[in-house]
Amino acid sequence: MNKYVHGDVKETVTPEIPEFETDAEFINWAFQQQAEALKNLAKRIEQMEMALQRIPPPGADMIKYKIPGQEEYSNLKELLDNLFERLNNLEEKISK
Repeated sequence: MNKYVHGDVKETVTPEIPEFETDAEFINWAFQQQAEALKNLAKRIEQMEMALQRIPPPGADMIKYKIPGQEEYSNLKELLDNLFERLNNLEEKISK
């Protein structure tokens, strides 16, 4: 209970603020809480950066399609080139 998991980052929510005898104890506790929060935030940012690196850059390689009769996948440029080549062949046959 009171635990949240984001990837492999685990956080514990402290239900209440403990009693302190001095202001120094409170400040020390507060800094520890902030330090822990910053560590968790850094881990989350690192995971987000790793996830974003897996996304392909914008462009023709974002979309892959396996053209029937070919063994490898083609990117968007290759697919459109293939389609226009087929259309041109059909137009040439019709015009004969």
